[in-house]
Amino acid sequence: MPSYVTHSIHSMEVIKGIDLPIEIDPEELKVFSMGPDALMFIDYDLFEYQHGAKTQEYFEYLLKSIKENHLEDERQVIEWTYCQANHYDLDSFIHIIIEYMTYGLSINGKWKYKFSPHAILEMMIDSYVMNLTGYNEEDYFKRRIKLKNSLKRTINRLYGKVFQKRNIANDYELGMFLMQQFDKNIRRSKNPILRFISRGLRMGNFYYDVDLSKIEPYLNLDHKTIFNPFTGEEITDSFNDLWNKAIAESQEIINDINGYLYQGKPIKHYFMTHNTSANNRLPCKKRHKVLFYREYK
Repeated sequence: MPSYVTHSIHSMEVIKGIDLPIEIDPEELKVFSMGPDALMFIDYDLFEYQHGAKTQEYFEYLLKSIKENHLEDERQVIEWTYCQANHYDLDSFIHIIIEYMTYGLSINGKWKYKFSPHAILEMMIDSYVMNLTGYNEEDYFKRRIKLKNSLKRTINRLYGKVFQKRNIANDYELGMFLMQQFDKNIRRSKNPILRFISRGLRMGNFYYDVDLSKIEPYLNLDHKTIFNPFTGEEITDSFNDLWNKAIAESQEIINDINGYLYQGKPIKHYFMTHNTSANNRLPCKKRHKVLFYREYK
């Protein structure tokens, strides 16, 4: 996901509804919410692979590492852990409607721009979500986040164990900054592709310059019957429905994480105990193709 504002707002909404054992730094939480997307400009293959592989091993090792190294009181480590779970969970809900709505644009010649319609819709959704929740552009890009050594060691252990990527923490930190700069400069860029994303569709001071009326047809707000693009299951969920489901489920997952770290309870939530792809909520074992999508005449 090349845009992280929606993920940031999701994490902020998630923590509103639960009791937390630590005091959160909102600026850190917002930036950490980009999750594995921080690797997009650092290691694209890993960024793409991580969304759909080894999720159970990833979270099991992360939580085990926190307990074994007595990091329960390390604020950044806990924030980052919450945000990893939040990111995977939100992706698994929202990618369903994004893939259904944009895949047909990608393959039938209706999309004349080289930049992915999937990516552009995600960027446009930032504006929609800010309008939906009341956040605005001033809430973002306030400062560059530096990782504490405890979090760097946690990231290095995790990626070394699960993905055989050694000493990646410094690159991850740089990737967060590059993602912030990418998002911040989209509207100001002289690159014609990036200017296309934001051209001429002003919406007050919101983050991307998008006319909401142009986004809403892609969000199924009228609850028409559409299809899960990977399974063909009929669904009538709107973006708003999926957004609310993701917030509720992420709160359950965070409570599960806290129960494990602070009360010694077992992790029970399905999403954390099975290899579930963030791309589609299906098992990670095989690559799932988009088979059902909106056709554009």
